[in-house]
Amino acid sequence: MDSDYLIEEWELPEGLVLICGDGHTWIALDYRETKEHPPIHYFDLEDETDFKLADSFDELIAGHYTAE
Repeated sequence: MDSDYLIEEWELPEGLVLICGDGHTWIALDYRETKEHPPIHYFDLEDETDFKLADSFDELIAGHYTAE
């Protein structure tokens, strides 16, 4: 994913590394306030939502499980 281009195109904050998105919603590593172990944020551009999903990528992955 070309984060720099997409950040400019969709007017997202600088300092993100995009993980996935569809143009209106995005999940990203948020390096705006740290250079190590960035939190994972969710952005919804239509309703201007920006909230933290996890404190780190490891925490995000640890929160996933397979239902038995």
